[in-house]
Order: sequence, then structure tokens, then C-alpha cells
Amino acid sequence: MTLIEHFNKWCCLTPNAIAIIDKNEKITYQELDKYSDAIADKLNKINVGIGDFIPIEAVRTVDFVIGLLAIVKVGAAYSIIDASYSIRRKIEIVERINAKIILTCLSDIENHYKIKALSISELKYDNYGNIDYIVDPSEPLYVVFTSGTMGAPKGVVIEHSSIEQFLVWHNNQFTVNHSSRFTAMAALGFDVLQWEVWAPIIAGGTLYILDEEIRRDAELLVNFFDEECITHAFVSTVMIPDVIATERKILKKLQYLFTGGEKLPPVNIAHLPYKLIDCYGATEASIWSTWYEVTNSTQDEPSSIIGKPRECVELMVLNQNFCEVIDGEIGQICIAGPSLARGYLNDELQTNKNFIKHPTKDNERIYCTGDFGKKLEDGRYQFLGRIGNQAKIHSYIVNLNDIDTVIARIKGVKHVYVGAFLLEEMDEMEIIAFVILHKNIEKNKKAIINIRNKVNSVIPEYMRPIKYLLVDFFPRTKNGKIDKHLLSDWAECEIKKIKNKKPEQLDSVEKSLFHIFAHVLGHCDFLANDSFFDIGGYSRLGIKVAKMISSQFNISFSVSDLYRNPSINSLMSKVFLENKIVPLDPIKKLKEDALLPEDITFNIQPTYDNKNTKKHILLIGATGFIGIHLFTELLKQPELIIHCLIRANDQVSALERLKQCIFLYKIKLIDWDMSRIKVHAGDMSKYRLGLSPDTYESLCQKITMIYHSASDVNFIKPYGAEKSNDIAGIISLIRFASMGKKKVMILLSTISVYSWGHHFTGKNVMSEGEDIDQNLPAIELDTGYVKAKWVVEKLVQQAQARGMPLMIFRLGYATYHSQSGVTANYQWWGNLVKTCIKYQAIPNLTSFNGAFTSVDYICKSITHISKNSHAIDKVFNLVPAVENTLMTNDFFALLENYFDYQFERLPLSQWCEMCINDSNSLLYSMLAVFEEPIYNDKSLIELYQYTYHFMSDNTEQFLQGSGIEQPKFDQAELYRYLINLGCM
Repeated sequence: MTLIEHFNKWCCLTPNAIAIIDKNEKITYQELDKYSDAIADKLNKINVGIGDFIPIEAVRTVDFVIGLLAIVKVGAAYSIIDASYSIRRKIEIVERINAKIILTCLSDIENHYKIKALSISELKYDNYGNIDYIVDPSEPLYVVFTSGTMGAPKGVVIEHSSIEQFLVWHNNQFTVNHSSRFTAMAALGFDVLQWEVWAPIIAGGTLYILDEEIRRDAELLVNFFDEECITHAFVSTVMIPDVIATERKILKKLQYLFTGGEKLPPVNIAHLPYKLIDCYGATEASIWSTWYEVTNSTQDEPSSIIGKPRECVELMVLNQNFCEVIDGEIGQICIAGPSLARGYLNDELQTNKNFIKHPTKDNERIYCTGDFGKKLEDGRYQFLGRIGNQAKIHSYIVNLNDIDTVIARIKGVKHVYVGAFLLEEMDEMEIIAFVILHKNIEKNKKAIINIRNKVNSVIPEYMRPIKYLLVDFFPRTKNGKIDKHLLSDWAECEIKKIKNKKPEQLDSVEKSLFHIFAHVLGHCDFLANDSFFDIGGYSRLGIKVAKMISSQFNISFSVSDLYRNPSINSLMSKVFLENKIVPLDPIKKLKEDALLPEDITFNIQPTYDNKNTKKHILLIGATGFIGIHLFTELLKQPELIIHCLIRANDQVSALERLKQCIFLYKIKLIDWDMSRIKVHAGDMSKYRLGLSPDTYESLCQKITMIYHSASDVNFIKPYGAEKSNDIAGIISLIRFASMGKKKVMILLSTISVYSWGHHFTGKNVMSEGEDIDQNLPAIELDTGYVKAKWVVEKLVQQAQARGMPLMIFRLGYATYHSQSGVTANYQWWGNLVKTCIKYQAIPNLTSFNGAFTSVDYICKSITHISKNSHAIDKVFNLVPAVENTLMTNDFFALLENYFDYQFERLPLSQWCEMCINDSNSLLYSMLAVFEEPIYNDKSLIELYQYTYHFMSDNTEQFLQGSGIEQPKFDQAELYRYLINLGCM
């Protein structure tokens, strides 16, 4: 049957039943049929019929339903245009559908179009002839225009059969019948409105068209539901918390409350007398594709469940190659089945892009939603955010939904929206959080600081919002979704308020520092003892602060000084007491930090068990670039049970981080056996690794090997900032290794522990077994990262002396994966390559050895060598052989040779001035590494020239016969790398 046939049935069975009610009018099925026939007769006489698209200029009255029925009766398709749209948008839609005429619900017709406008209210009372057109199910029913937030609006063409099969399933599933009372809540022009209108009138029920005042006020809405005994209703996601928080005891008739279109926050539904149904779908797949009966927020459910597919819908999760992933893996959600739209109106190119060939079924299509998700073990699906809801923040790819989820769970937060904005007052894209608090929470600076502190305790620095705005409501578009453009304007105004404040005649250093912080951060939501890096600051903004402090106070002040003194209070001491501070001997301080606590002791050296039995290993740092690839290599060893310690709130979130990392780095896992993968939410720097006592004790007795791959690779942070995680973490791990079953520590260190020591040792070659202490004079002047790595190695060496089995792998630069080309987007080297390609110039670093290698070579080597008991107590340099070593100039020469680039070789200072001495540069945060004199008037990058040739005798010996080869850096490998950098 067609929709019209369903409707005609009820016109015959219950002609006097009320079909539609608006604020001023109610009409029966008989009247609805008669009025629509009158309009249809007029359309018929002016030759409107099959193949035509007719717009309806609609207001929230019964007339727009009369109009759309009339259009369908003559075989044409309709497009609802909200009468409140701008004239420009109305004209654009009318022109896009090439309309012959337009129907309007407006009483005063102001015809801005080049076609005739017909008034529904005037024509519906006319006499008419018989309308007996039989609708073909394959013909278009309507065209809906998307909001156009990502470009020009697209007209999605939906056929009769697609909607009919959806509505028949829906009405059976949710008991929609002739006694049902439905509301039309959705925005005019929104695809959900089609469902709201057709569902009741093909079932003989009653449709209530809500006016603007009621549909925007949760309290009025709930009262309306009660007074009119509404049984089924849709409410936009943003209103759900308000609606269900309103008095619920009165809603005895409401059976189902539907929502969808955006991510539903956790809600308390324990005492609801009706069922809350969260729907997921796309306009391109006929409104809803899945449904989920929402459970209470207190239940242990994964977040963002979207349920199971409805009837006649096939849901798939596909990888980048459009191949279906195994259950539990993350990919793009795609939809197949008869519900798919015909395509985009008069846009074959966009249709072919989004509607692609089914991967396994001939002559069928799938629609690519652009959403991340996965299929759970119970057959339900989980939505993990828009692919477009990722943002590149300071060279990191950030999933904004992750931040949204963290904030939404904070006590006192009612609603939250997290977005990435490029505002006039900012140098680059930044994260801003808009928060609505519960009524009993006072909106003040203290509330913002509370939210900020809780967020900062969970998520890393680069993901933290730069600003939190407390708002009373979220502005919404005509389609009921959050208006991101207006939010952007709000943020712009707030930040301008801060930056446009004229600095008064400051009589104190404290006021000056406050204004510097506020100007750079774009907000003043902080106190004098708050760390700059906890209130939205990061290294690139820190450079701006350092420059402003240097200029305003006429002192030499670096970003490293800011890391050491990150609050206004500590800076007060820095500025006033600079000459009174007696600095500690840095080498002495490093040596003191490198003392392992005396209470950590080990038992007798165990026999290295090499039998083919199950072995429990602990992997630290599995969500890092090297760590995740090491995880995949270890997973290929069937005898291993891998325990991953991941920083997260809970086990579900920890597993999610692991899987998102796998998806991010395009890793194809052959084996995803959860019986061999154990994920633990914890923190290696905390007591008991942040684990429960039972879990910690259990792991102490099970684990036989620890792979320590975690590291904060940051060349800007001073040693003190690195120390809190890296050094506290390794001591905790060593303590763990000393308890229960004896464990082999496999430390992933760095070739950088040799620093630029050749300036002091005078050596050209450094072997694996040499003492790293000889390089201390250089390490003392190197980055905090290098200092921390030296201390970590000294600590594990002391543990080794006390009986802990140890292997140390000093890694070269894991530039990319030789097969996939993927790289870590936070790596400074990738940003250097992109910068050099952009400016077609490179710094003339005569002999800078980056120890370039590939992440797959590193991880395969570690996995192979660590299985060999003879590798215990040895050090392995995982770097290219001397004859394969690439210097910086060699690397760019390969790019010139393979890809026809032409790079100008510039003196370092000139290159810096052109390429990175600009706050918008990808390398701006590393300006000090390139320019700041460290030793003999040379910057750090200059000091690393002519560094050691690193020998790898142990590595070569243990890899013999393994088939593991060093990266080739050939044209194919570099091409894949450049593609992943976005340079090709």
C-alpha cells in the first residue's frame, strides 16, 4: 500500500474522527480529504503531476498538511519551506527544485518568486472534481533540504516506498492506532516532521500541531501532553533533560517519548511513566534507522548507544577501504536497504560520493553517514561521534565528543556543547565549551574553575577547552539543532570583552601578570595560584606569555620559566626575586632524582620461561603511536595475554581509547580476541598504578614482563613538568615489578639519552654498552624530555643491579609506518616537513642525524628480541645502520628526487624568520629549540649536528635470521608518508 491508500482507508472507516488540530482549528478525516482534493484539483488543472516538485511555504497550521496531501494526490512531490526562512533561502529552494508554482499557508501573499503562489486557505473551500490518481511507490514523495552547515544545502529525494515501509514498521512497533494522539513538534522543513505527520494519519489517529510558544518551553509542553492526553511525541535532544525533569506524575497517557538527531546525554529516567526512545538515522536513509529504549543513567551501559536497526535496514561498520570490520572495532557507520533516498536532487556528483556500491551485494547501495561507531557484542550499535566532529587542535586530532562526555558527567552540569572555533581574536582553532548549569548551581567563576579542574584531571592538555562559557540556553536553528554559528558569535563577543579592556595604569606586578594571562587566554576565569597550563594554556600560548613578560618587565623570560612558575603567585616571586634565587646544581639535582628508593628490593633472578604456555604481560603506553603498534605486534604472539594500563575513568572508556587509537592509526587487526586483551583503567604515576587493591595484587602475581612504552614526548616542557609523570611512573612500575612474581622490565627509551654529548666527549661513535653518564654535561642543558629519559634509565639500571631483569631499547625516530604511511600528528618532524614543503625551503643543517626509522621496524624488533632470554641485561639501539643513516639534508634530497620538489637551503636564522617566527606556524612552539642559544651561542638544533654514529651490534646479532628489515625510505614509502601528512 501507499501512504495515500492508508489515509483513504481511514477517510472511509472514520470520516468524522478528528485528524488534525492546531491552535485555532480542528478538522476531521473527511474534511482533510475534501480540502486536499480541492487543492489537488487546482494543481491538476495547471498540469502539476508526476515528476514535479512543489514547495509549500508553511506555518504551523493544518493548512500545510492539506497542501502536502494535495501534492501527493496528483503524483508530484512536496518540499516544505518554513515561512520564517529568509527570502533568499526560500528563493534558493524554489529555484533548486525548478518549481512550477508554490503553495503558501500565509494569508498575505508577498510573492518574491518568479512563479505563481497559490493560497491554501483560499483554495481549500473550492469545488473540485474527482482525484483518482494512483501513486507509484517508486515516485518521489518529498525532498528535504539539509541545513547547509558544511556548504550549500542538499536536496534529499525520498520515495513513497521508503517512507511507507518505515511508517508501517513504526506504527506496529510502537502501537500507533486510531486512538493515538501524536504531536508535530519538529521544525518545519526538518525530515522528522514527515514522520510526525504521516504516522498518525495513516493509522487513523490525531495529529496535534504545536505552536512556537509550546514547542520551545519544556513546562508548557509537558502540561500540553497532560491536558490533551498525548500518547506519542517527539522532542529534540537538547530539550530532553528539561522535559523529563519536569513533573512526571501527570503524564499517565503518554506511552512513548521519542528523541534523536544529536547525542543524548546521560539522563535519569527511573521514575518515568512512559518509555524514552532514542532514534538514530539520517535524512538520506528515511529519517530513523535504529532505535533504542533508553536505560537509566545509573545503569552500567556504554555511552551513546543507538540500539539495533529497524526492520528493512542493514547497518554496517566499515573501515577506510569500505570493508566491514569485526564486531567491537571502530569504523564509519553505513546504512543499506530499501530505506535509502533516491539521492540528491540534480546533484549526481554528491550522490555518487555519499551513496556507494554495496561491498558484498550486487546492484545495491550503501549510504556513508560520516559517523564513527561500532557494533557491540549484543548486536546493538554505539555512536562515537561525527567524523566531522573531529578537530585539529595544535596539530592533534581531537574527538570533541570525548570532551563533551567528560563535562556532561560533572555534577551540576545540565547541558554542554563543545565546539572547535577559529575566531577573529584567536590565532588558530581552539576548543570552547558552552555549559548550562542546573538552577541550584550559582553561575560564577568558582563554578567554571570547578569544571575546568575536573576536566583537567581526566583529559590531556591539548584536548582541554581554552574557555568555558556559562549560558542560559543553546540557540537553535530552524531544524531544532544547536546553532553553532550563533555560539561562535557569542564566544567572539566574550573574548573581545577581555582583549578590548584597556590596561589601566597598573600599580602592581600582579595586575600586569593577570592582564597578560587574560589577554593570551581570552578569559579571566582563574585565580592567582592557578597554573597557566590548567586554565587553557599550552606551549604555544606560553611562548606569547613569555614574550609579553620579557617585554613588559624588561627581563629574559622563556616558556621554560613559565613551566617552572606557571601561576601568577609563583611568577611574582620569579619577577621580584630573580637575583636572589640561588639555583641548584642541575647535574646534582638529576643525580638525586635518579636514586631508587631503598625499600625496593628483588628476589633471586628467575629462570626465563620460554615454553609455549600462556604468559601475562603488562603494556604501558598502548595508546601512543609506538605503543599501539607494539600492541598489535605483541597480539600476533598467541602465547601472550596482554594487559594494557590506560589512563581513563573506567574500563569501558579505557577500551574505547584503545580502539579509537587503532582506528586513528589505520591498524588492521587480524586477532581481536578479548580473552587475550585485558584493559585496565589506571595511571602508572599513582599509588598502586591507580588500580584497585584486588586488581593490583592479581597483576603482581600474573605479570612476567612489563613493556614500558609510555612517554610524554614534549621538547618544550621543562624537566620538572616531565618529572611528575615519567619519573614517578617508572618508580611505581619498578615497585610493581618487585612484588609477587618476578618480572622482566622492557624499557623503551630513546637514542636522545646520548644528547649532543659529542661536544664534550669528542667521540664520533657511541656503542650500545657505553655509560650514558659521560654525556651528562650536554644532558644538563638539553630538554626536560631528555633529562627525564636519562633519570629513567638510571633508575631501571639500579633496579637491575638489585635483581630486576631488564632490557633497554633506545629508539630512533619513529617517522612513519612503512606500509600504511601513518604517522603521529603531534610529531615535530612531520610539522617540519609540512613547513618546509609549504615554504619550499629547508634549514641548512649540515649534518643533523635524526636517526630516522619506522615504527613497524621498531615494534617488530622489540617483539622478536624480547622473546629471547639471552637479551636480558642488554641494551639495543633501534636505529638505521651507519650506511643507511639519513641526515636531514639527505631526507629532503629524497623528496626532491622522488617528487620534483625544489627546496632552497637557507641559513638557520633566515629560515626561522621566514618559516616559524610566526604564531601561526606549526613549529612556533619549538622556536626556542631552533633559535635560543644553549651552548657556545648555538641553539639546540645546531648542537645536535655532527652527533654520534650509533652502533647497533646487539640489535643486528639478535635480529639475524628474523627477516625483519630496516626501512628503505624509498619512493613508495615516502609517498604514503606524505599522503598521511596531507602533503600529496
